Amino acid sequence: ANGPYGAELIYGLASASLPLPVRLPSQQILAQITRAIRGRRKLQIRYRSLSDRDNHVSPESPAQRMLEPHTLVDTGTRWHVRAYHEESCDFRDFVLSRITHAECLDTPAESSEQYDEDWTETVSLKLAPHSGLDALKRESLLLDYGAASDGMIEVEVRRALLGYVLQRMNVDTTPDHAMNPNAYQLMLLNRDEIEPFAAWAFYSGLS
Repeated sequence: ANGPYGAELIYGLASASLPLPVRLPSQQILAQITRAIRGRRKLQIRYRSLSDRDNHVSPESPAQRMLEPHTLVDTGTRWHVRAYHEESCDFRDFVLSRITHAECLDTPAESSEQYDEDWTETVSLKLAPHSGLDALKRESLLLDYGAASDGMIEVEVRRALLGYVLQRMNVDTTPDHAMNPNAYQLMLLNRDEIEPFAAWAFYSGLS
């Protein structure tokens, strides 16, 4: 396994990583996706979405999409491709393991990452140790994240990746910081600024 500083062992010692499930498509599908990105070509895929609007599509015949992909993204738990979706006329994320077929077309893509504002624009996540933790634990977390003396942890993130970072860091996104501080050790301070770009990752408290 690789260490935190690359492929080298840590002072000659081996390291370990979590045995998470591999969520990747076949090599043939991945080859078509990477070919489309490199060649700036359109990509035709069949995709199994979790969206309600696609529930009418049978598992045997997933929805067909026309994409213009620009970047592969590793969220830590899955891979997705960031792409312009011709049907919805916007940029979206498509989980690689839900793509059942992919074909790189000869047609040049008309869009690119420079037109994807949520990709090119960044926002600063302002985090702090959860208020439900005692002072010693909060101090330990500040040390853990190398935070400034003001007690704030700032992370500059592409707008398109905000939700994934909040999930990966187990951030309490509730307005009143009501989540279990032992499970969500950090809380979001600039919720109003961040929510418009990552509403899907925010806990509403509604059942």
